[in-house]
Amino acid sequence: MLPGCDGAMAQKVAEKLRDAIGQFAFDVVGTVTCSFGVTCYVDGDTAETLLSRADDALYRAKIKGRNRVELASPPAATSPGVAA
Repeated sequence: MLPGCDGAMAQKVAEKLRDAIGQFAFDVVGTVTCSFGVTCYVDGDTAETLLSRADDALYRAKIKGRNRVELASPPAATSPGVAA
């Protein structure tokens, strides 16, 4: 969680973390790679909707070759009275 950060800033933080992890040699396994799914809170989000977008972005990162950061798109706006 990065209060006060927008999506682009959060993506840069995740990229720095991904890079730092990739350069670190762990005692037992050596170097590792990691992927991140990043999203931003939108008014009306629940824990489930927020985590679902982050999970979708993480899945996209894995499909695109792993060891990368993907930023989730904001949810589509819905008209009042229209069920999503």
